[in-house]
Amino acid sequence: MYIHWVTMDMDDPSLTLVPLNPLPAEHDNEGDSAVRAQREYIRENITNRPNHDLTHDQKAMALFRDLGSDLSINAFVCNFRLADGTPNEDMVEANYLNERIYERLSVTKWNKRCTDLEIPVNCVMSPFLTAANFTKGIADEFHKVAREEIEACLPRNTIAAADFRFIVQGTDKLHLTLLPVFNMANYRHQLILSCDVPPEVMDKYRDARDEDSSTCVILATFGKARLDDILAGIFRGCNGQGIAKGQSEFMYFYLYGTPEQQHIEHLLVSAENVQLTSDQVQLILTEGGQLSNGDLAKGVIVRFEDVREQTVLPALPPNTPAFFRAGTTHDFTIFRDSHGPDVHGPSLTEAYVSASPIASGRMTLGKMVWADSVMFNEDPLADGAQVQADSAKGKTLEERLNATRRKFQAEDATHADGYYKKHDKQAGWRICLGGKIASIGHNPAGGDLVVSSDAPVSVSAGAKFGVLTGVEPLWIWIL
Repeated sequence: MYIHWVTMDMDDPSLTLVPLNPLPAEHDNEGDSAVRAQREYIRENITNRPNHDLTHDQKAMALFRDLGSDLSINAFVCNFRLADGTPNEDMVEANYLNERIYERLSVTKWNKRCTDLEIPVNCVMSPFLTAANFTKGIADEFHKVAREEIEACLPRNTIAAADFRFIVQGTDKLHLTLLPVFNMANYRHQLILSCDVPPEVMDKYRDARDEDSSTCVILATFGKARLDDILAGIFRGCNGQGIAKGQSEFMYFYLYGTPEQQHIEHLLVSAENVQLTSDQVQLILTEGGQLSNGDLAKGVIVRFEDVREQTVLPALPPNTPAFFRAGTTHDFTIFRDSHGPDVHGPSLTEAYVSASPIASGRMTLGKMVWADSVMFNEDPLADGAQVQADSAKGKTLEERLNATRRKFQAEDATHADGYYKKHDKQAGWRICLGGKIASIGHNPAGGDLVVSSDAPVSVSAGAKFGVLTGVEPLWIWIL
């Protein structure tokens, strides 16, 4: 089997497969050209060759004896190339691909677990597999499944035009916070903007907030758009390379707004997290001076002193932290943000462990609170092939054999995942969003405020929030 693993990805445009046991040329550090030549020789002179012919080829047998592991266990790692042909460099996404391949090819299904690196391992238990070239059938089936899973994983790692939704904060100067999704490249960003909308839209928005100050308003792009086109490259984003698995010791937030109204957004630096947003929080500063207009326009960092992120997170669906509710109060410390708007990664909060604060005090959360761990951590590919567990206890031999065989649910060859079947429709995101909002305590049956096609909308802010003018028409949802 090793010779199939070591040659499987040759000339394959999407699959990368690397056995953990190196080739002799790799072990001797002979260089890439020598490794490629050795793989070519293996494919032409050893792979799929009858046993009788192989045993009479002394040169091939000499190399054959140096290949693979000392045991019958072969360990290897699979990776993939993105749609533009560049290799995937995100460990999280590589693990995700290996896990999907493992589940597709496993007879039984184990409970999911979080590990640093997912490695498929196969064990050859029969010495007669090469007699009828059965190993080629196994390798071909593995290659087929790996290609199918790569095709399924590409959409979640491809940046494309899409619908974007923002939570609206404030009633004097509007601020927008993006609804992120960790498992989709299009939405794997933390983005905060300030914006201006037409007066008639602002009046409708203020009327809705006056009727119920806890109302959460969602602003949506009317058509599909790209974040890089909208923001001209100025946004705060991160991918799996910059997302740590462990949480920070303290809980940090961005604080921004105007002297009259301030808002907060949870700083996201780890996976399996939760989006926490509140507008019009009340600040009582006990130490330090008042925050300037420049500080609030640019944004500062707030650290909750009475909450430890390691103890309250991860908040996996459908749970949300109990400490983040309207009207709750917390002791806090404020720091100036020492990072640029395009910096990302788990080290964002390390500087504030020893930094000098500019102020401290007590904060009361506003009436509008958004806490989401459902859509935020959702896996858009969860509707793929599933293994149906079945017990073999107390059954006949035939029933036991049938119970151990893999059973797959029928899939559409063009779209194997239900999420993308919905996403292909124009209203797909709204269907998905409405269902998820219902599960986290918000009513999706509110009315729509539609901005006319010629209504000008502009986004303006300091260095942290980017600049935007002449946006496409927007929809505002009141939930």
